[in-house]
Amino acid sequence: MTPQEKCDLVQANSGDLFPRLAKKATELANRKNGSFDQRIGQAYQIIDAMAAEVGNVAICKRGCNFCCYQSVLIPLWEARRIAKFSGRKMKNITGYGHDNDTPEGLRKRHSGTPCTFLHENGCAIYPVRPFACRLHFNMGDDATVCDIVRDPGAKVPYFNFEPAKEFMFVMFFRDSKKFGDIREFFGENQGIGNTDNE
Repeated sequence: MTPQEKCDLVQANSGDLFPRLAKKATELANRKNGSFDQRIGQAYQIIDAMAAEVGNVAICKRGCNFCCYQSVLIPLWEARRIAKFSGRKMKNITGYGHDNDTPEGLRKRHSGTPCTFLHENGCAIYPVRPFACRLHFNMGDDATVCDIVRDPGAKVPYFNFEPAKEFMFVMFFRDSKKFGDIREFFGENQGIGNTDNE
């Protein structure tokens, strides 16, 4: 099955789920009541419901961790959620936009380095994993194409989650002042656990 056929299958099998979730997302974005943590929790439920449908046909499976070697840009508020969940002390960073740093510069600097929270082939912070990780699905038939250590320029056929990304940007990212790679907030993974993919 081609990546496009898999995407079409997701749309066919999900019925009106995506439009219903989009409507729910719009209502949440327009709602002013509720704490930030409550609203982000509800937003992640919407995102995860979309991702569950895609995950049914994606090649991504538990134990596959090639994507955990890619740079993951997160805002300060996501770092705070991770710190609270993990008990790890968070570093104070300047974030990109300072000292002529850019998102692309951060990506290049951290690409190929294991995520701080990659542990025994899995994510140690899965319940609070960053937004970027929640919508990362390889729709091809070869998981190793995500191996950026072996092939930094590989083209991965991802599912198009643009509406969800736009929703999250409007709600929670547009006004964020500080972003950085997850490794900058928490330090680099120094070989924690088994990172072997076999």
